[in-house]
Amino acid sequence: MSLENKKRLDAVLKDILKTEGVEMATIVSQDGIPVLELAAGIESFAAMAAVMFGTAGVMATEAKAEPPTEVIVNTPNDRITIASAGPKAILAVQYSICEQELVQNEIWKAIPKIKTILE
Repeated sequence: MSLENKKRLDAVLKDILKTEGVEMATIVSQDGIPVLELAAGIESFAAMAAVMFGTAGVMATEAKAEPPTEVIVNTPNDRITIASAGPKAILAVQYSICEQELVQNEIWKAIPKIKTILE
């Protein structure tokens, strides 16, 4: 990937991380390989996001359903959204459940940008 595209992806990720309520976010390949340099402590989050998204895809195939566009994990205080960003990447974001509408909007604005950059 070109340096310019890395900078563009980094800007998209930084915009998400600036969103109120966001605690953690990363862009990884669907195989769990970091697309960008990961912040310290986020490696296992990124790897597990790829595993969960891949598992959801297998479940959908077994159920003869379409591939998932997102996987959501709800906890009492937080939500993790793992969303497809095209065939090359996923976006994983952990955020406060209090800010879910705001963050979900930012996630869905970021997805087409990530897809375009990675084409």
